[in-house]
Amino acid sequence: MTSPALTPIFLTMREAVEASGLSEDTLRYYEKLGLVMPERDRSSNHRRYSEQQMRWLKFLIHLRSTGMPLEKIQRYVQLALQGEESAPQRKAILEEHHQQIQEQIQKLQQSSAAIELKLQHYDDIERALRKGDVQEVVGRELD
Repeated sequence: MTSPALTPIFLTMREAVEASGLSEDTLRYYEKLGLVMPERDRSSNHRRYSEQQMRWLKFLIHLRSTGMPLEKIQRYVQLALQGEESAPQRKAILEEHHQQIQEQIQKLQQSSAAIELKLQHYDDIERALRKGDVQEVVGRELD
Protein backbone atom coordinates (compact mmCIF):
# COMPACT_ATOMS: atom_id res chain seq x y z
CA MET A 1 0.00 0.00 0.00
CA THR A 2 1.41 3.38 -0.93
CA SER A 3 0.89 6.41 1.18
CA PRO A 4 -0.69 9.49 -0.35
CA ALA A 5 1.67 12.32 -1.22
CA LEU A 6 1.97 14.82 1.59
CA THR A 7 0.44 18.17 0.79
CA PRO A 8 2.89 20.99 1.47
CA ILE A 9 1.86 23.27 4.29
CA PHE A 10 1.68 26.98 3.51
CA LEU A 11 1.19 29.71 6.08
CA THR A 12 -0.84 32.83 5.54
CA MET A 13 0.70 36.23 6.23
CA ARG A 14 -0.94 36.29 9.67
CA GLU A 15 0.36 32.81 10.51
CA ALA A 16 3.85 33.72 9.26
CA VAL A 17 3.78 36.83 11.46
CA GLU A 18 2.81 34.75 14.48
CA ALA A 19 5.39 32.05 13.73
CA SER A 20 8.24 34.48 13.08
CA GLY A 21 7.55 37.12 15.71
CA LEU A 22 7.94 39.84 13.08
CA SER A 23 5.33 42.48 12.44
CA GLU A 24 3.35 42.35 9.23
CA ASP A 25 5.03 45.59 8.14
CA THR A 26 8.49 44.11 8.70
CA LEU A 27 7.61 40.95 6.82
CA ARG A 28 6.34 43.02 3.89
CA TYR A 29 9.46 45.18 4.03
CA TYR A 30 11.67 42.07 3.92
CA GLU A 31 9.68 40.96 0.89
CA LYS A 32 10.16 44.37 -0.75
CA LEU A 33 13.92 44.07 -0.17
CA GLY A 34 13.92 40.63 -1.74
CA LEU A 35 14.90 38.86 1.47
CA VAL A 36 11.85 36.60 1.40
CA MET A 37 9.77 35.60 -1.58
CA PRO A 38 6.45 34.09 -0.58
CA GLU A 39 4.38 32.35 -3.16
CA ARG A 40 1.08 33.84 -4.22
CA ASP A 41 -2.22 32.01 -4.04
CA ARG A 42 -3.50 31.94 -7.62
CA SER A 43 -7.12 32.52 -6.69
CA SER A 44 -6.69 35.30 -4.11
CA ASN A 45 -3.15 36.58 -4.78
CA HIS A 46 -2.51 36.34 -1.00
CA ARG A 47 0.99 35.57 0.22
CA ARG A 48 1.71 31.99 1.25
CA TYR A 49 4.84 30.93 3.13
CA SER A 50 6.16 27.38 2.84
CA GLU A 51 7.99 25.55 5.61
CA GLN A 52 11.24 26.07 3.71
CA GLN A 53 10.56 29.79 3.39
CA MET A 54 9.83 29.98 7.12
CA ARG A 55 13.14 28.24 7.94
CA TRP A 56 14.89 30.73 5.67
CA LEU A 57 13.08 33.63 7.34
CA LYS A 58 14.06 32.40 10.79
CA PHE A 59 17.70 32.23 9.68
CA LEU A 60 17.47 35.82 8.39
CA ILE A 61 15.97 36.85 11.73
CA HIS A 62 18.99 35.31 13.47
CA LEU A 63 21.33 37.29 11.21
CA ARG A 64 19.41 40.48 11.91
CA SER A 65 19.30 39.86 15.66
CA THR A 66 23.09 39.68 15.70
CA GLY A 67 23.31 43.10 14.13
CA MET A 68 23.98 42.14 10.53
CA PRO A 69 22.96 45.13 8.40
CA LEU A 70 20.11 44.61 5.96
CA GLU A 71 22.44 45.52 3.07
CA LYS A 72 24.73 42.63 3.97
CA ILE A 73 21.77 40.30 4.37
CA GLN A 74 20.56 41.39 0.94
CA ARG A 75 23.97 40.54 -0.53
CA TYR A 76 23.85 37.14 1.18
CA VAL A 77 20.37 36.49 -0.26
CA GLN A 78 21.45 37.57 -3.75
CA LEU A 79 24.33 35.13 -3.57
CA ALA A 80 22.08 32.35 -2.26
CA LEU A 81 19.80 32.83 -5.27
CA GLN A 82 22.79 32.18 -7.53
CA GLY A 83 23.05 28.63 -6.24
CA GLU A 84 25.81 26.50 -4.82
CA GLU A 85 28.57 28.15 -6.84
CA SER A 86 28.23 31.17 -4.55
CA ALA A 87 28.79 29.09 -1.40
CA PRO A 88 32.37 30.37 -0.86
CA GLN A 89 31.20 34.01 -0.92
CA ARG A 90 28.28 33.27 1.42
CA LYS A 91 30.61 31.42 3.76
CA ALA A 92 32.98 34.41 3.76
CA ILE A 93 30.12 36.75 4.68
CA LEU A 94 29.11 34.51 7.57
CA GLU A 95 32.70 34.03 8.77
CA GLU A 96 33.29 37.79 8.82
CA HIS A 97 30.04 38.37 10.67
CA HIS A 98 30.77 35.55 13.11
CA GLN A 99 34.13 37.15 13.92
CA GLN A 100 32.37 40.47 14.59
CA ILE A 101 29.91 38.71 16.89
CA GLN A 102 32.75 37.04 18.80
CA GLU A 103 34.41 40.45 19.29
CA GLN A 104 31.11 41.90 20.54
CA ILE A 105 30.71 38.99 22.96
CA GLN A 106 34.21 39.60 24.32
CA LYS A 107 33.46 43.31 24.83
CA LEU A 108 30.17 42.47 26.53
CA GLN A 109 31.92 40.00 28.83
CA GLN A 110 34.45 42.68 29.79
CA SER A 111 31.65 45.17 30.46
CA SER A 112 29.76 42.57 32.46
CA ALA A 113 32.85 41.91 34.59
CA ALA A 114 33.20 45.65 35.29
CA ILE A 115 29.55 45.85 36.32
CA GLU A 116 29.96 42.79 38.56
CA LEU A 117 32.86 44.52 40.34
CA LYS A 118 30.72 47.62 40.88
CA LEU A 119 27.88 45.45 42.23
CA GLN A 120 30.31 43.82 44.68
CA HIS A 121 31.38 47.31 45.70
CA TYR A 122 27.76 48.23 46.49
CA ASP A 123 27.31 44.97 48.39
CA ASP A 124 30.32 45.98 50.52
CA ILE A 125 28.79 49.40 51.15
CA GLU A 126 25.44 47.86 52.14
CA ARG A 127 27.18 45.47 54.55
CA ALA A 128 29.09 48.36 56.10
CA LEU A 129 25.91 50.40 56.49
CA ARG A 130 24.10 47.47 58.13
CA LYS A 131 26.97 47.20 60.61
CA GLY A 132 26.73 50.94 61.21
CA ASP A 133 30.27 51.53 59.96
CA VAL A 134 29.63 54.89 58.32
CA GLN A 135 33.36 55.72 58.19
CA GLU A 136 33.94 52.78 55.85
CA VAL A 137 31.23 54.07 53.51
CA VAL A 138 32.36 57.72 53.35
CA GLY A 139 34.20 58.43 50.13
CA ARG A 140 33.63 55.00 48.60
CA GLU A 141 30.87 56.02 46.19
CA LEU A 142 33.36 57.04 43.52
CA ASP A 143 35.40 53.85 43.77
